[in-house]
Amino acid sequence: MELKIITEMTIRQFVAKVSNQQHAMSGAVIAVAAAQAAALGEACVQISLDNQVDKLDWHGVSQRIAQIAELKEELIKCYDYETNVITDHLDYMATDKSISPQIVFESAIHVGQLILNVMQLLEEFRPDVFSDLKNDFDITVKLLTGAAQSNALLLNTYLQLWPDPTLVAEYEPQRAALAQQLSRYV
Repeated sequence: MELKIITEMTIRQFVAKVSNQQHAMSGAVIAVAAAQAAALGEACVQISLDNQVDKLDWHGVSQRIAQIAELKEELIKCYDYETNVITDHLDYMATDKSISPQIVFESAIHVGQLILNVMQLLEEFRPDVFSDLKNDFDITVKLLTGAAQSNALLLNTYLQLWPDPTLVAEYEPQRAALAQQLSRYV
């Protein structure tokens, strides 16, 4: 399969792709929403540093910005992956029920952990946010929280769609661990 880089699509093209599919592209939409929220968080931290250079530890904050940027890029990769691989996998699963759904579980677990990692970095930075950005920062955290909650719902949906005891034994504890981590932020 040739992997199309979906991130080269315009927003309008991606929205059209989502609305024209034969199945809901929830995972891709969650990943792109989380990437956008991470970008906003990255900007809030950078602007805070720019406006408080004399107050903040430049090296430490720069490292945090780099970590957020790395997580954002990984979320963008997940967006491409979800749009290509998961879509093809789900289409194939519709015709061949013997295929394991593990690929969708693994992807959702990975996206959930990435979102939580961004949230943790931002929450640790909260005391240092530039005062003019406090509302933007809160918006960022709310957007990430919504993405994390949506991802948790996606995992619940997968567990309902594929209640196989082996899958439940493997992925329910991971889903519960993500939910526990998320509860610290909500």
